Amino acid sequence: MVMADAPTPDIHRFHNRVAEVSDGMSFVGYLLVGVTDVTWRQRGDTYQDVNVDMVLASSTGNPQNPWDFSDRADPDDADAYVELASGRIFWYGTEYSIRFLDSGEASRMLRDVFPSEFPPPGKMGALIFRIRKFIGERLRL
Repeated sequence: MVMADAPTPDIHRFHNRVAEVSDGMSFVGYLLVGVTDVTWRQRGDTYQDVNVDMVLASSTGNPQNPWDFSDRADPDDADAYVELASGRIFWYGTEYSIRFLDSGEASRMLRDVFPSEFPPPGKMGALIFRIRKFIGERLRL
C-alpha cells in the first residue's frame, strides 16, 4: 500500500534554482531551493511526500565574512510552492521579494556564494524530516 499526500505537480521545477532576494528596497542576498521526494516505511505501509528546503545567504557587508546562512525545511510543498511561484517568501516572520536567476547567473552564485561544504538543499532536510517522523511515532507509543 502506498499513501501519499498530493504533491504540488510542478514544485520540482524550483529544484536547484537560485533567486535574488530583496526586502522591497534593497538587496538582501540569495536563496537556494532544493526539492526532494521522501519515501519511508512504517508498520508495513509505504509513505511518500515532498520536502522543500531553502537556504538563504544574506549579505553581511563584511568582506572577511560576506554571507550569513540560514535554512528552512518546508514539509508542506503546497505552501512553499505558493511562496516561490508568487515571488514572495516569508522568512522567519519577514517578507521578502525573490527573482529567480537565469542559469548563468545561478551557476555563478552556486560557485561564489554557496560553499561546496554546505549540504545541498534536499539532503539535510530529508534526513531531518525522517528523524522527526520517527521521533513523533515513538512519542505516541
